[in-house]
Amino acid sequence: MDQAIEIGQTIAKEITKQHPYPMELKFEKVYCPMICLAKKRYTGWKYEKKGEKGVLEGKGLEIVRRDGIEATVKIMQKCLVGLFQNKNVSLVKNLSKNPLIIFIS
Repeated sequence: MDQAIEIGQTIAKEITKQHPYPMELKFEKVYCPMICLAKKRYTGWKYEKKGEKGVLEGKGLEIVRRDGIEATVKIMQKCLVGLFQNKNVSLVKNLSKNPLIIFIS
């Protein structure tokens, strides 16, 4: 992950050098792993600095929308964390079949 961040920062510096002031390209973040569902709908572990712990971030999905049901948000978050951290599809399958497990544990 640190190598990907270094490469991104290097690319941003090189592109900034090629453009006149005040244009500046800034490195923001790396997602690994990541799931892209559609345009403007994705989720993944976000890393912004070297050595930092990843954080689950989603855009355009139920986990960030305010017009949804809180239970849906909690179920999706638990499934995504299970998938990204444990790389365990069986866990996600079990959680989606019996979402009450999330609220009991």
